[in-house]
Amino acid sequence: MANNIQPTLAVETTWRMALIATGTTFFTSMRAMRQVVSTARVDEEALKVQRIAAEDALNVQQMTAKALERVVKKLAARADNLDGGPQA
Repeated sequence: MANNIQPTLAVETTWRMALIATGTTFFTSMRAMRQVVSTARVDEEALKVQRIAAEDALNVQQMTAKALERVVKKLAARADNLDGGPQA
């Protein structure tokens, strides 16, 4: 009788260990997938921030270009006044 119980116990123990290993693997993979999703969300937010920063930098460059254009026009007008009129 003892011989019949031992294989059953060994099979049951092996089955339990396999089930635990499968469950552990499953939950570990789920945790990893959640981390990937979380990282993707963080990356998406970082891309949004980078896009906004790039748009702001472009706006600043455009404003600077317009301001420099106004300064150049004013300087050209002053130079024209000092020289006695517009030059070709």
